[in-house]
Amino acid sequence: MTIYPNNFLFPDLLNSAILYFGIFPFSRSSSARRRQRRLCGPSLSSSPPPLPISRVRVRVRVLRRRGAPPIHRLPSASCVGLGLGEEGSWWESMSMHERKTIDLEQGWDFMQKGITKLKNILEGIPETQFSSEDYMMLYTTIYNMCTQKPPHDYSQQLYDKYRESFEEYINLTVLPSLREKHDEFMLRELVKRWSNHKVMVRWLSRFFHYLDRYFIARRSLPALNEVGLTCFRNLVYSEINAKVRDAVISLIDQEREGEQIDRALLKNVLDIFVEIGLGNMECYENDFEAAMLEDTAAYYSRKASNWILEDSCPDYMLKAEECLKREKDRVSHYLHSSSEQKLLEKVQHELLFVYASQLLEKEHSGCHALLRDDKVDDLSRMYRLFCRIPRGLDPVSQIFKQHVIAEGTALVKQAEDAASNKKAEKKDVVGLQEQVFVRKVIELHDKYLAYVNNCFQNHSLFIRH
Repeated sequence: MTIYPNNFLFPDLLNSAILYFGIFPFSRSSSARRRQRRLCGPSLSSSPPPLPISRVRVRVRVLRRRGAPPIHRLPSASCVGLGLGEEGSWWESMSMHERKTIDLEQGWDFMQKGITKLKNILEGIPETQFSSEDYMMLYTTIYNMCTQKPPHDYSQQLYDKYRESFEEYINLTVLPSLREKHDEFMLRELVKRWSNHKVMVRWLSRFFHYLDRYFIARRSLPALNEVGLTCFRNLVYSEINAKVRDAVISLIDQEREGEQIDRALLKNVLDIFVEIGLGNMECYENDFEAAMLEDTAAYYSRKASNWILEDSCPDYMLKAEECLKREKDRVSHYLHSSSEQKLLEKVQHELLFVYASQLLEKEHSGCHALLRDDKVDDLSRMYRLFCRIPRGLDPVSQIFKQHVIAEGTALVKQAEDAASNKKAEKKDVVGLQEQVFVRKVIELHDKYLAYVNNCFQNHSLFIRH
């Protein structure tokens, strides 16, 4: 059974001790020591020994009878039982009033049981429940091994073993499972492995939390969470990111061709490229986005070279507008939001900028024809598309200017011809022709002013003309 991160929101039981019990076995504050002495007797050292588990259980029962809030336990499906056996007896004696020195091998053997159980759960192997007591024993083991007097302070060795636990699991289990799968099956396995890895990091960083609080902080070392995620990046991501990138791009191209794909899967995979950067976007941008944009340019370059020969200007623009809409939709569903502008610019360049002249000057369907035939909707679409690209409206406005001048010139010539043919007629007839001419000029002005306002959104380039 796969366990996902949200199933592992168990509380830090030692912090719970502060809230629910009024004690903190490992605290060095005087008030905490006084509370501990009331329960356990006086401390024999400056570093108080852990509170015996049996006393914690008694105290929990007393507080519950007094109406204290309940302790939140892990869901049974996401818990591990250590099966302590003889080690359980050792741990009980270790946690008594007189603290025994724990050697590295002995303590690590105990920790290894908990880590192994956790790995089994991640692999779907049935395990017994992980109780609050088990968790506290693992935490306290790390605490004791880190607070013993030299040469028995094993903080550095435990820090190294924490990292080695991830490396061993990745090399023996995770990488083999990924190497045997390809394409979409590999992507699904990667999503599962990354999800499980984050769970493992969360659990182990809780077990080893004392290292984060003291040893790591004092030595300015990478935090436990960072160490765990870095192991995945260095061992898994570095090996397969190129294959993953190619598989994702292949699926995107399939969707562009009209095939149905699993968008949720792509979203989860691309989230890995983002998360693996640990706060920056370099992995996403360098290892995926750059190749995706290059593929996008090549894809639409092929499409445009065919469409410009086959389609009329209105049909071409409809296809271009639909492509831009679909690419924007891809960003909203699985690409990172930072890719939107770069992606749309690639599409606009290949579909519009490269073929702008050919498209606008198509003999029977270009901009001149649209103005001549009063294709208001197509002219509006032309404006929406070409206003997106640098100086894209310049040729449109020039064609508009030429068309308006030609229309006005034709009107003037028509009036002049009519006037020359009527020289011999009476003055009142000539006056009537002048009125007709003025009315037609006003109608022409109003018509193209409406074009400027409605089709071209009152853009300054068209107003000047």
